Amino acid sequence: NFTYGSNAVTNTFAKNFYLGNFLSDEEKESVIDQLTSINRVGIILQNKLNFTISDFNKNRKHLISIQQYTGINSKFNATLFKLFFKGNKQFAGLNATISPFSYNQIQYQSLGYTISTQYGSLVNSKESALGVNIIKGQSFQQIATNNASLYTAIDGSQLNLELSALIRSSDSSKQNFNSWNGTGLSFDFFHAIKDKQNYIQFAISQLGFIRWNSDANFLRTNKNFIYEGIYINDLFSLSDSILQQINDSLTLKPYLDTNTKKGYTALMPATISVGYQYTSDEGNKIQANVLHRLASNFFPEIVVHYLFNFNHIMAGPNLIMGGYTTANAGALVGYHSKYLNFQLSANYLLSTFSSRGNGIHAGLTLSTNF
Repeated sequence: NFTYGSNAVTNTFAKNFYLGNFLSDEEKESVIDQLTSINRVGIILQNKLNFTISDFNKNRKHLISIQQYTGINSKFNATLFKLFFKGNKQFAGLNATISPFSYNQIQYQSLGYTISTQYGSLVNSKESALGVNIIKGQSFQQIATNNASLYTAIDGSQLNLELSALIRSSDSSKQNFNSWNGTGLSFDFFHAIKDKQNYIQFAISQLGFIRWNSDANFLRTNKNFIYEGIYINDLFSLSDSILQQINDSLTLKPYLDTNTKKGYTALMPATISVGYQYTSDEGNKIQANVLHRLASNFFPEIVVHYLFNFNHIMAGPNLIMGGYTTANAGALVGYHSKYLNFQLSANYLLSTFSSRGNGIHAGLTLSTNF
């Protein structure tokens, strides 16, 4: 399952920025035109393998799962984007407020066990499930600013940066798949009620924590930086004192209140969802889901599907609002039989094929019964 979304940053801009390609003024302006007071951008890549065993009475199931999760997200205001990508000349003589700002990046793998029980009749039944997951933390980075502003003198003679920021990150020398930089524990919960035509569910996934080890970096600053340039008498005769001024201007260490390594406990990017499904006499389905992700700069997301029943095939459009992006539309198609189930979804089809689109999604689910 891959998702990229933003309320402002276009797919083309995000791709070129990630690849290090040249960003034209036209691409920048296409983003600026869509900026609001607070903006979001996020990427989620999630791969999961489940193995389910049913008891002989079929009412109880045991599920073993292995998961790989990557999440990158940020929240920022319009001024910060303009300052970073268009420069500070436009803010000469002004105090440009560039907070609040937050950035989160996390990678982890998990091994989980879930037990579920179904009770009631075939027509009216309930199902509950409870799971526990052991987490291997691969890497993380967190940046947060509550108060930040930049003043540029009209004549360009001075920069004044007021900054209150906190940065945490795992060991930067160990970032690959084999790295074990933290250990955690999370829980899953699921409950559903259904009858012949109605289905209601509530789910919590990966609610827990990761304890990052003692090699994690912790930096904090709450200072006012004033930069007035470097005075050089003779460009072709740089003295040691001039070189030291240049070196001092390039290092952050003197301006940090805290710069150390220590363990850190962080919340998991848990998911909470509520869903309802109505099935008509013809087998067509209307689904409505509300989903929220914790600690992810995520806005509550609403997804509505209408699925037509074509014997073993279900297919139909969906409407989506919230999350990392704005209003969008996509489609879902699925195949189900006694031994094989298949589902392919693309929630952001409108954005995917639009020149100013700001969302891409592709989801694939495949299951088989033995």
